Amino acid sequence: MPSIHPLSPELIRLIAAGEIIDSLVAVVRELVDNSLDAGAKRIAICIWPQRWALQVSDDGRGMSPEDALVCALPHQTSKIQSVEDLWHINTLGFRGEGLHALATVGELTVVTHSPNQALASWQCYGHQGQVIEQKPQGAGFGTIVTLNNIFGQMPVRRRFLNLQKEVMAILQWIKYRALAHPHITWQVSIGENDSALKPKLSLWPGSTAKAILLQLFRRLEPSDFGEGSILTPQEKITVTVALPNRYSRPRPDWIIFTINGRCVEDRALLEGVLQVFRRTLPKGRYPLCVVNLELPAERVNWNVHPAKTTVQYQDQPALIQQIQDILAQVLMDTLPSQDSRLFRAAMKRALKEESTSYHSGRKLKALAQIRNTYILAEHPEGLWLVEQHVAEERVLFELVQREWKLADLANVVLVEDLTQRQQENLETLGIVLEPFGENVWAIRQAPVCLLDRSDCAEALRELSRCSDLDSACASLACRAAIRNGTPLDLSFLQNLLDRWINTQNPHTCPHGRPIYLPLAENDLARFFRRNWTLCDNSPQALRKRAGLSDSLPSES
Repeated sequence: MPSIHPLSPELIRLIAAGEIIDSLVAVVRELVDNSLDAGAKRIAICIWPQRWALQVSDDGRGMSPEDALVCALPHQTSKIQSVEDLWHINTLGFRGEGLHALATVGELTVVTHSPNQALASWQCYGHQGQVIEQKPQGAGFGTIVTLNNIFGQMPVRRRFLNLQKEVMAILQWIKYRALAHPHITWQVSIGENDSALKPKLSLWPGSTAKAILLQLFRRLEPSDFGEGSILTPQEKITVTVALPNRYSRPRPDWIIFTINGRCVEDRALLEGVLQVFRRTLPKGRYPLCVVNLELPAERVNWNVHPAKTTVQYQDQPALIQQIQDILAQVLMDTLPSQDSRLFRAAMKRALKEESTSYHSGRKLKALAQIRNTYILAEHPEGLWLVEQHVAEERVLFELVQREWKLADLANVVLVEDLTQRQQENLETLGIVLEPFGENVWAIRQAPVCLLDRSDCAEALRELSRCSDLDSACASLACRAAIRNGTPLDLSFLQNLLDRWINTQNPHTCPHGRPIYLPLAENDLARFFRRNWTLCDNSPQALRKRAGLSDSLPSES
């Protein structure tokens, strides 16, 4: 007998549905996409993990009873009509398979009410997407989709899904999606069996992704973020990033990319962003960054993967360069917004109220050198402490980056005991090695900044450990920068401040260390109680300054 045989229609449906709906997150993805396409302004997700049940409700346009009859049948959609429409997709859903796949893997019911109908309609669907019962029902405008007994016919799928991880994945997915649609009110509630639902996540609408990030990262303040954008007739690119000296993460899990309202995974875009932060964050730390791309529909192909997280689009190198340009501009322009949290920590016991963040100009006046290490500088809105070594390190790093060149050494430098990797690294930097005996090499050219240094050989050995030009520039800048502990006069300090304040990224040194600590003037005023009115010596004012209640009985 032949071993090849056709699959039954039922098994084919289950396999096809499993390709689209492979987790509880996929259920939420399909339903939320439909809600957004319907123009919803509020989306609520209710999850009962132990019951394998989930509900998504919205206040969108809803469906007519006639559309509700066919919406769960295979390949039913209102979003595309012809092959040409695949190249002009302006909606999040378009294949007409989402609701059908949900009906296949669970027990699907829909309550929907469009503004053109007097009453809402309730539908219950069979596993093939056909309506098995329909009736009118009272409900507000919008749609409520409930899916019970999810994967009830697919016990193997249930066995390999961890409910706790699924709930966490849904919460994370909603957070990411909210960054692409900040104008939506999002609510997620969790229920255990038949117990009351408990709110798990609530996000209020805002105008930009920054409004959502401030709700998700409560410890951060508006001044901790920088924003930038490029707007052309064909595209809009918006970038929101936490300043690297204020916040970073141990993993690249919050570098988010959205294209036309949908979160996508793109290794090239990720590498492009990380390249900008290579010399602004410490090793092993990653930025908090959201990049929203709005591209013409004809430049994007969504028909690549069922989950639509993989996408093809045109002009990828140009987009990466634009994103990098925005990030570079944001990191330069957002200095210096005041960060008074460090100072607040020092006076936490003295003051109960939080201070306000400030945005100020770029003028700094050197006042003094403290412990031959820190520059005390006057700023229009307070005082700054600047570490002299890392400030000049940032200046020299950007200078060497711009003007990297080699020149002939006055005397040949000999280096010994280089590994094969070290030799390759030096050759990558353009430094030529000439054999000069056993395990000895002669070097006749070096970077310009090393020509007059007595430790040139040691510096070249240090460069041999650098695998790329950025690392080499950082190493040279660190070696050449003024050392802490070196006494400096005011004119030198002022010159250093002027050069540092105009660098492209004045927040951190090339290795990710913070360079300055700003102390806002009104923080100082609060600490020294300068808002007290000492000239008022009335009994009420004396009681107030003594911490006594104004309601004490007066003397007769």
